[in-house]
Amino acid sequence: MLGGPSLRKRSAALVNDDLLIDLGPDIMAASHMHSCSLDNVQYCLQTHPHTDHLDLSHLLSRSPEYGVVGAPVLNVYASHETSERAAETFERNLAGYSLLSSEAEKRLNFKIHEVQPLEPFMVGPYSVMAFPA
Repeated sequence: MLGGPSLRKRSAALVNDDLLIDLGPDIMAASHMHSCSLDNVQYCLQTHPHTDHLDLSHLLSRSPEYGVVGAPVLNVYASHETSERAAETFERNLAGYSLLSSEAEKRLNFKIHEVQPLEPFMVGPYSVMAFPA
């Protein structure tokens, strides 16, 4: 039986040290378990809004209450549906304000970019194309 980094967690992947695919619920545990820093993550490709791929509570840890200072802006790339559902859930269950608001951008030091399926776009140095599923 394989152990260590072969143990499966819920969805997330780190490319190089700056691109995260899915902000899954196990990302912090996996980061600590495998001594893999997330300090340089500047980009997140969010595949869809299901909770096994998107844990919005992680965004709260980017707020001043958690002592985060000097972190790079987190640019989140998601479909319109994912952005809307995330904003509704975040406002209803976590913070009382929308993720799509300027308050969220400033307080959480992040920005959501809506992407269209089959339209290539740049994410920092990465060329990306989203496919509908």
